Amino acid sequence: MLKETAAKAQRVVVKAKPRDSVKTKARILECALEEFAEHGYDGARIERIVNAADINISLAYQYFGSKENLFIAVMEGAYDVMRTSHRDMDVRHLAPQEAMESLMRWTFRIFIDHPQLISLLNSENVHRGKHIAKSQHIKDLYNPLLDTIRSVLERGEAAGVFRKGVDPESLFISMNGMGYFYLSNKYTLGVILKRDLMTRKALQRHEDHIVDVVLGYLRA
Repeated sequence: MLKETAAKAQRVVVKAKPRDSVKTKARILECALEEFAEHGYDGARIERIVNAADINISLAYQYFGSKENLFIAVMEGAYDVMRTSHRDMDVRHLAPQEAMESLMRWTFRIFIDHPQLISLLNSENVHRGKHIAKSQHIKDLYNPLLDTIRSVLERGEAAGVFRKGVDPESLFISMNGMGYFYLSNKYTLGVILKRDLMTRKALQRHEDHIVDVVLGYLRA
């Protein structure tokens, strides 16, 4: 009986299910994004992230090392989303005014399509940007966009449709600021102005307003 049992045991091969590290890390990042967007960096808890991702906490630390590293990875993903959404490579062949209008509209729509980005950025601004300052990836992301804005401004100036001496970085701040302030303060502004700022009509009206203001400023 014992020999028979041993023989059966030898024929049984138990294989552990292989873990897909890429998918697991992606799931952790997805759950971490939700947690950091909801609670900010200080309020976020690794325990809630791993529970949502259905993994053990040691695996999260194995992949990311620390809560800060996980947050930086989330922010890198968030900035990648923003940069992809700018679609600045698509405007380089357009006429200056059309190119600038497209950039402004896409910039505003980033935060409409991805509202969690506002919460993440607000949280990181509370910490004065100290986490993303450790990411060379994020630091280098905006160089191509600023080059595109500079090129569009130069082409517009040469064609006589844009004023001279516009600073690309200041314009970039203004393009983002008018949309970001509107969306990040939509509830308090809604109370003050006594209207819903997030209806489709209201969003379109403000998007058009941004375009009118910036193009009006740029006009030669």
